[in-house]
Amino acid sequence: MRFFVMESDPLSDRTSPFRRAIIRCAKLASAMACVWFVIAVASEGGLTGRASLQAGFASLLCLVPGWLVFLLVAGYRVPNSGLLVMLAGTGLRMVFAGGGVLYVKSLQPEMWTTSFPLFVVLCYLVALVVETGFVIGESAQAGHTLTEGSAAVE
Repeated sequence: MRFFVMESDPLSDRTSPFRRAIIRCAKLASAMACVWFVIAVASEGGLTGRASLQAGFASLLCLVPGWLVFLLVAGYRVPNSGLLVMLAGTGLRMVFAGGGVLYVKSLQPEMWTTSFPLFVVLCYLVALVVETGFVIGESAQAGHTLTEGSAAVE
């Protein structure tokens, strides 16, 4: 399995896995920015309050693992990788989110409020829905199911 093999400019080809990964990363980032904005505007401090900072950190905790999964799958060029993307995204996001919550609870107690874990859960669910939408959309375009081609189907 070769990693990050580039025959030509990966962003100029419309069907390039890297181009699709970059577009997915941008869409995931915009979804997480929307979640941050909604939380920040709805909170009492507005865009400059503590809730805005907490929502931004929660968004980053769920955004970075999504980016990693999209770029790694594009780099390894795994065929029929829908189920792999969903599992890897969920696992990485869980590790990042859980680690972030533990970090804030133990090392940044002034940032910890009862709303921070709620923000993390909300961001986690939004990122999960967005990534799952990408996987299901790609599977539908390819004309197969998420588990097709894997040993679990037999």
